[in-house]
Amino acid sequence: MPTTVTSLALLIVIINRGFGDKLADIFIEKGILFNYLTLGKGTADTSILAYLGLGISEKDVLFSCLPLPLSRVVLEKLDKVLLSSFGGGIAISIPLCAIAGMAHGKCMPEEKGGTAGGEGKAVEQHDQPGSSASGQSCAHNLIVAIMNRGYVDEVMSVAKAAGASGGTVLHARGVGMKYASKVLGITIHPEKDVLLIVTPQEKCRQIMTAITEQKGAQTDANTVAFSLVVDGIAGLSFHY
Repeated sequence: MPTTVTSLALLIVIINRGFGDKLADIFIEKGILFNYLTLGKGTADTSILAYLGLGISEKDVLFSCLPLPLSRVVLEKLDKVLLSSFGGGIAISIPLCAIAGMAHGKCMPEEKGGTAGGEGKAVEQHDQPGSSASGQSCAHNLIVAIMNRGYVDEVMSVAKAAGASGGTVLHARGVGMKYASKVLGITIHPEKDVLLIVTPQEKCRQIMTAITEQKGAQTDANTVAFSLVVDGIAGLSFHY
């Protein structure tokens, strides 16, 4: 049976290209050991980037798993120090409802009760919603839209018309055999774009509705979208 333990969160930090490794090193030094880094690209308008002092759109996207209470402390420090030192960015935490396949303690610094290793059972998470780094109640969602490669600009245009300020693009590919096609006898898996949009909750439904109605499964973009509740936030979100 699942064991109830301290809640965990997925921390997502989006910063300018080249700073992801440095931030991951800081996390590791502080005992946050579960970190994955990938590349992304910003989609905000040039005028918005200029207003926020961002001269480039290439991004590093860092995914980290850590205790939910600690994620709120990290977000506060990111908002006050690290994001400004790294040229700006945005960080959000998303509560995890369960975790399996790794030791729960691996996500927790040893001084916080973590362990050095071992396989973990599935654990259920229980905690209360958090707030923004400013101390205000966090009322944001993360929209994740997955579409065929090459349609991200069209999908982002629809999202912006519905109220989104910008997003970050990740590249991926489908892995199910039903999505594969063969070219000259070679199995090719379709490439995908993954669009991450952080938005106030009151705009989430209208953005998702616009995306699915105009660029959904019935279109060439074949977009699938879902949203996640954000527990805490730091960085550019307060300019939205």
